[in-house]
Amino acid sequence: MVSNVKVIIAEDQTILRKALVVYLQRSGSIEVAGDVSNGKQLLTLVKKQSPDLTILDLNIPVIDGFEAIDIIKTKFPKVKILVMSNVDDPLTLSKLISKGVNGFVSKGAELAELTDSIHKVINNELVFENKLIAQHKEGKLLSEKIDELFSDKETRVMKEICNGLTNIQISKRLSISAATVNYHKQRIYRKTQSKHAVDLLRFVHKHQLLSFD
Repeated sequence: MVSNVKVIIAEDQTILRKALVVYLQRSGSIEVAGDVSNGKQLLTLVKKQSPDLTILDLNIPVIDGFEAIDIIKTKFPKVKILVMSNVDDPLTLSKLISKGVNGFVSKGAELAELTDSIHKVINNELVFENKLIAQHKEGKLLSEKIDELFSDKETRVMKEICNGLTNIQISKRLSISAATVNYHKQRIYRKTQSKHAVDLLRFVHKHQLLSFD
């Protein structure tokens, strides 16, 4: 096991962040070089401290986790990244793998699992438990798992969104209420990390999720 691992924690929930600092410092094998509450502070501290690893939440403010990951991977490629988040749907995990993230731990995990994951990542292990991610690593398309990622209703709504239909038009075509359409739409956007229909369309085409014949 690697000792004296130098880490930085980026988490906007102060109580959780400080608790992690105390726990990791007491582990005896991990040095917490700093803790921050937003992505901008994280990038500044990474540049100053040159840590072995950063632990970050995806929903940190100012510069969010996804953007911070891209910047760290570009400017500080030797720094490993362990995401700690409640956002653990398959598409998000797949996106993290694509960005070169080294591991993921749920905020609901035991603290011992966190320290174990840190050491695994430092030893160049990819820490993702989800089977889909293992398949993604092997190069399989997300389209092969669409039934596992989206419900049948979500798939139908997603296709109509990509066809340019409004909520009202989709509700009439699928014989469901506009409120139900919006519910599925928000779930789809969350799973694909899309902000609007154009983002969704790009994602669908990139991963060949749907056929538009």
